[in-house]
Amino acid sequence: MSSLSQLSAPQVVRLVGHELRNRLGVLSNSVYYLHLRLGDEDEKLVRHLGLISQEIAATNRILANLMDWIGPKEPTFERLHLNVLVEQLCTRTQPQEGLEITLSLADDLPLVYADVAQLERALGNLLAYEYALLHEGGGLEVVTRHEDGWAGLYLRDSEPCFTPDQAAGLLTVLPDDRFSPVQLDLLVAGSLLAANRCRLAVADSSDLPWRFRILIPILQQGLGGGGVGQDSAL
Repeated sequence: MSSLSQLSAPQVVRLVGHELRNRLGVLSNSVYYLHLRLGDEDEKLVRHLGLISQEIAATNRILANLMDWIGPKEPTFERLHLNVLVEQLCTRTQPQEGLEITLSLADDLPLVYADVAQLERALGNLLAYEYALLHEGGGLEVVTRHEDGWAGLYLRDSEPCFTPDQAAGLLTVLPDDRFSPVQLDLLVAGSLLAANRCRLAVADSSDLPWRFRILIPILQQGLGGGGVGQDSAL
């Protein structure tokens, strides 16, 4: 068995990441147990248990992003329904109170071809960034439509547009950058989308009616002339 000194940095990160996630799972189960035993009568206690759950989820997200950033796995391409994936993500990742999310999903969208787990994480990260960007009373629209050889996914929000400098630096790591979980969200999203042959664009002008545009290969394109593999549950 190899010692830690013989392992690569990505291998160490994965080992430590899995260990930390196991411990966070224990904490999450304990919070659930306490909630069942104590009930909802003490509003202050319920609020604090909720805060603990939120921080556990946020830490899990950072660990998952770090593991994908330093040691990404090769994608396993499958056929999947993009609209179904988007609906599931938006249901699971509801924005904070006071924000509105709208889905405008194309009925004629063809199957796309990507790694289900990686595409789900990338799109989930972009949604998390959008939620952090929005102010109370704001809104987000998620749009899908059939492009020429691609399935297009557009995120439109109510916030001011990025400047060209902001948009250009959003998906890069600058030497003086301080750690930011939402910045890591974007970096990992960009990396995973690129690995899945997707195209990610950031709007740098108010003339563009979206904040982020993602183009995902449709099934008919295939990759490398090979087969399409097994059908995904999505």
